[in-house]
Amino acid sequence: MKPAGFLILLLLVAGFATTVPAVQADDEGADDPALISIDVENGASAHDIITFSGIVEDETMPNRVYWRVSKNGSQFDGGDLKPLLTAISSTSSRPQWSWSFDLEISATGGCYCYVTVYAEESSGAVNLETRMVYMIPQGVAYPASGFLIYGPEAGSWATGIIQVSGWAASSTPSFMVVDKQITPSFFEPSILPETVEDCQPTTSIAENRNGDFTLDIDVSGWLDGWYRVDILLCDDVLLGGVNLMHSLSLRINNAAPIVKLDGIKYAMESDEWHIFDATETEDPYWGKGDLYYIWTLRRPSQTGSVPMDVQMGVDIRSYAVSASLSGNYTLSLTVYDEGGLS
Repeated sequence: MKPAGFLILLLLVAGFATTVPAVQADDEGADDPALISIDVENGASAHDIITFSGIVEDETMPNRVYWRVSKNGSQFDGGDLKPLLTAISSTSSRPQWSWSFDLEISATGGCYCYVTVYAEESSGAVNLETRMVYMIPQGVAYPASGFLIYGPEAGSWATGIIQVSGWAASSTPSFMVVDKQITPSFFEPSILPETVEDCQPTTSIAENRNGDFTLDIDVSGWLDGWYRVDILLCDDVLLGGVNLMHSLSLRINNAAPIVKLDGIKYAMESDEWHIFDATETEDPYWGKGDLYYIWTLRRPSQTGSVPMDVQMGVDIRSYAVSASLSGNYTLSLTVYDEGGLS
């Protein structure tokens, strides 16, 4: 008769702080977004015409492709590009189409104009790309103000330090200001900047240099939650400058999930199964939803500790171990929140 053995388990809970790319369930069949390239650079200028050209790339031809011009916060011109799309030899794994159109000062007047190309997919998703250009009448001085934000995307998770990238231009000495406020949920920020009267330094300041820029914002001391983060380009209005503002909607995620695990530490060998329960595990702010669990069962030996079993996935809140095993084992649990923090 085989003598009864012991199953001895050492429970390990990952308590270190680390980040990985945001964990999401696989979304099979989801298409990549349409890509739009524009051959005109930000800051291009002309007295009469600027010719815009570029490429649209997608799995299938988008339902709609069109362009719009904005001046002083209002859209006033544009056109339909889909009839003008021309299939070209693709440089990627997806089809590509070329397009072009002319922006004329007779339609825009003197302005710093934001020109946006949109591609609407069959799913209803709309992708866009924007350029800021100057249409300047002959012999007229025009303030060279412009402000675009490339990233991060609206609704992005943010931990520690975030990097804001964009493009800015000013004809007067200028600087950037960062302001923040807690919001109850996601809000859809505007594509183009708003004009504001006052620029009051509150969080951080960076001197603006015309052209592409990056701005590091330390959010490590912020409480978790949804935030509206305002990035302001502050000009010298007395010299004819214009104060412009972009707003970002971000999810601050500095607190890791708190792992709560219930289960045995040892048991007699038997035909039973023992359940380890992490149901009470939760993120301090974001709650229990969409947590990603990694359960790892190992049997330590002189040659190392190779995992015997690994189970991972969203909301796998429990793990079962057979008591028919005997010996020393370790069961570890690491939990990531949706923002990739554990």
